[in-house]
Amino acid sequence: MLLNSIFEPFVRQRPIGVMARAVLERLLDAQQIDALFSATARRQYTQELLFSSLVELMGQVVLGVHPSVYAAYQALAERLPVSDQAIYDKLQHVELAVSQALVRQTAQRIAPVLHRLQATLPP
Repeated sequence: MLLNSIFEPFVRQRPIGVMARAVLERLLDAQQIDALFSATARRQYTQELLFSSLVELMGQVVLGVHPSVYAAYQALAERLPVSDQAIYDKLQHVELAVSQALVRQTAQRIAPVLHRLQATLPP
């Protein structure tokens, strides 16, 4: 595969980082997140700002890439078709059912890996 020669140095030098990124990208696939939002949201809707964009932005804050929502917004501003106020409004109104579904779906998708690694916790 052509990409093997490109990724090989990263895999050799930082295998855990490469694996973690691959897992997160797979778990937080934008199309699946937007489909989950469409199937779950009752009051919210997608106009210009996709739910997956909001998840990406918050992921950068949670993982410490950016120290705040505003800093993450500034870093992603050219890709986000809305104002910072629209981001805050959308965050403030995320339905509990949507958040629960995202956590549930992510947990279901990662469960086989955790089980295989014997890294599960008691209920």
